[in-house]
Amino acid sequence: ARMYHEYLLNNSEASQARDYLSEREIPQEMINDFNLGYAPESWDFLSNKVSKSSITMTEAEEAGLLVRKDSNRFYDRFRDRIMFPISELTGRVVGFGGRILGDGEPKYLNTPETLIFDKGRLLFGLFQNRDAIRKARQAVVVEGNFDLLALVTFGVKNVVAPLGTALTQAQIRLLKGYADEVILLFDGDEAGIKAAMRAVPLFLAEQVAARVALLPATHDPDTYIRAHGKEGLEKFLGAALPILEFAFEHLKDKHGTGMTGKGKILEELEPLIQASGSSPFQKSVLIWEFSTKLGLDPAQVMEGFKAAARKKTRSKMGRSPVGPATEKT
Repeated sequence: ARMYHEYLLNNSEASQARDYLSEREIPQEMINDFNLGYAPESWDFLSNKVSKSSITMTEAEEAGLLVRKDSNRFYDRFRDRIMFPISELTGRVVGFGGRILGDGEPKYLNTPETLIFDKGRLLFGLFQNRDAIRKARQAVVVEGNFDLLALVTFGVKNVVAPLGTALTQAQIRLLKGYADEVILLFDGDEAGIKAAMRAVPLFLAEQVAARVALLPATHDPDTYIRAHGKEGLEKFLGAALPILEFAFEHLKDKHGTGMTGKGKILEELEPLIQASGSSPFQKSVLIWEFSTKLGLDPAQVMEGFKAAARKKTRSKMGRSPVGPATEKT
């Protein structure tokens, strides 16, 4: 991480990377705070460094930094990329995310899973921003590393980003120790909506309060805060929908409010309400609220949910035990 950082700051061949960060208005303070670096467009930059150090090629391969070409030859995994060191909560660097400068694919490349790097259990920015999150008792989740840097640059520091994958239950559990509430600040396109909907049952299962703020189609978090500033973004976040209400509105748009659509909405809402872990009274309140919005009899809907729950219980109890030889994971 130090080597990539120093290369970005001082090497003449990193001028394009420095220009890229300047164009994205990432100040030097952010570059230093997040220890950003640059991996040059070379197949053997890192492998040459490793060969002259106390680290073995095999160790660098196991760390996900080198790729084995054959029994004795290796090449660099990260080439021509802005490097984002990923730290665990002690500050130890356990992996990297790399954003390509040109138009190649993949745009983002993470260190593969290793003994110390499990991207489903880590969040970019949590080490740097955990005090701000703890102070606010609120975490804002964005989808991209540059979105995070833009928000922090403008003074919104209680922010984290998953590592290029969908938010996981382990990551939500990690935030639980710092925040009472999580706000998902996602793009308002189909991918952003799907990502938010996938997260709904995870938040409910962990019993973490969450809201969803989907950005206008012309914006991502980076462009929105540059256009509206910190105050404008905070106002937008203040209007975020509670996660179950967001799910309901999405399902209503998806299925419509005809009788068939209402049935499908309730069918998809039922497991979400059950996953919420609420008390019977709270579940009754939720069912009453959504039934009223759909113009349905809450008592009938409640009975329908109870019947569905009984059916699931009978189904689970009636399953045949799975033997060791056929056990599925």
